[in-house]
Amino acid sequence: MGEHEQALIFLIKAFHRFSNPRALAELLLARGKQFYKMGQFIPVAADFSAIVDLLRDQNPATVAAARFVRASARAQLGSRTSQSKIFAVASA
Repeated sequence: MGEHEQALIFLIKAFHRFSNPRALAELLLARGKQFYKMGQFIPVAADFSAIVDLLRDQNPATVAAARFVRASARAQLGSRTSQSKIFAVASA
């Protein structure tokens, strides 16, 4: 088992310990980074979408950063025809 897989297992096991939205967002951020390093862009987009949902009303800067990473992951997947269109949608 590789380094990234071990980190993912640790992070997944930690989710049940937290109920605070900020703490959950931090776990999702760490897990999303691991998925990004592994080239697994679908779970990256899902984790960063969850961060946006958790912190939408609490931390605008973090939400903006999460939207940017989510758009980047979607661009890696080629889920839109134009990367500029993706990044424009990310700010919405």
